[in-house]
Amino acid sequence: MASSRLFKLATAILENASIIDATLAAEGELGPSFEPSSQTVFPPELTVPRDVVLDSTQELHDLLLAPMSLLQRKGSHNNMSCMKAICRYDIVNCFEPGQTITFENLAKASGLAEKPLKHLLRHAMTMRIFSEPEKGLVAHTAASAIIRDPNCMTWLTSGTEDLWPSSVKLVDAFSKWPGSQEPNHTGWNIAHNVQEPLYQKLATDPKFATRFGVSMTAMISNNPAFDPIHLHNSFDWASLESVVDVGGSHGSVAVSLATTYNNLRLVSQDLDNTIQSAPPISDELHGRVDLMSHDFFTEQPVRADAYLFRWIFHNWPDKYSIKILQALIPALKSGARILVQDGCLPEPGVLPNWREKDLRDMDLLMNAYFNSWERDAEEWQDLFAQADPRFKFIGITQPRGSALALIEVSWSG
Repeated sequence: MASSRLFKLATAILENASIIDATLAAEGELGPSFEPSSQTVFPPELTVPRDVVLDSTQELHDLLLAPMSLLQRKGSHNNMSCMKAICRYDIVNCFEPGQTITFENLAKASGLAEKPLKHLLRHAMTMRIFSEPEKGLVAHTAASAIIRDPNCMTWLTSGTEDLWPSSVKLVDAFSKWPGSQEPNHTGWNIAHNVQEPLYQKLATDPKFATRFGVSMTAMISNNPAFDPIHLHNSFDWASLESVVDVGGSHGSVAVSLATTYNNLRLVSQDLDNTIQSAPPISDELHGRVDLMSHDFFTEQPVRADAYLFRWIFHNWPDKYSIKILQALIPALKSGARILVQDGCLPEPGVLPNWREKDLRDMDLLMNAYFNSWERDAEEWQDLFAQADPRFKFIGITQPRGSALALIEVSWSG
């Protein structure tokens, strides 16, 4: 008799959980837990076993639900309501990890009335955010404790106050502006009753800009999937002499490349207010890394061997991404490289489901904020072809462990 899907999933979970447990034990790790002190680091060799366990447990869970129950759980907006309250009332900082506190005292400390506090936190506890070790006593878990980090708190606040309302209005934006490629025709514009694009709001609202910037930092800092080392390993930088990092902010990526590759001279370009706020380049890199004010919708003034766009195009609809590429053309010499480090959506079903879900989440996030989309390999090729047929597509490299691919294009003009 053939094994059922349930049995195969359970077997896969046991086999791969055993591999994870044995590997962590050999490295002196206690293994993951929900305790506030839990800081398990999974080594790279556990990537596949971890993918199998996460995907299999999710599928097993979903298989055992009735279809209506599955829909209810996948569409729970109450999760965000709980996290919004946790952030707005700063509940995580009302007591220390390792301590317990009564709902009554937590209500006094946070300013949220006891009854809604109790209902919200008991819902959050089903997501492993806080726990109730004894009836009426609240304790921290690993998830609630990490929200005490100011960057994490800002990231979660931005998600609940800025992004969540925008996502709720995503479909309304499709109805209001069908087929639009304008960056101010978004769920974010409807939700927050704003006329200008989000980037313009960032330039004029310091409080919003700070929250947005810190939330981005929290998302990518200490996340090895966004480490510039993946950029280093994706291309033969020793073959170049000059590189322009277009939209390079304060020049951190240019500095990283220049520090590793002595042959490179780099210019990091961004809008004037960004360049003016950048820290000075070190004396060691003087003459090899320069910061330059430049709007990438205007004609590129620097002639170079290569032009790097790191996480730029996913913020812009095709209409505007094409304008960015066309603004390069006056500076391009034959054989110049355009190197795009950005997301590249996989074919459906190629990645483990939980990893693909993260990418699809980012895809919808970009539209809610910017009316843009993440692109797959075919869409990247189409983008360059629409910009100018003299852009010759070379290929896409997806480094292992990287959230971003490297799209390589040459100029044949």
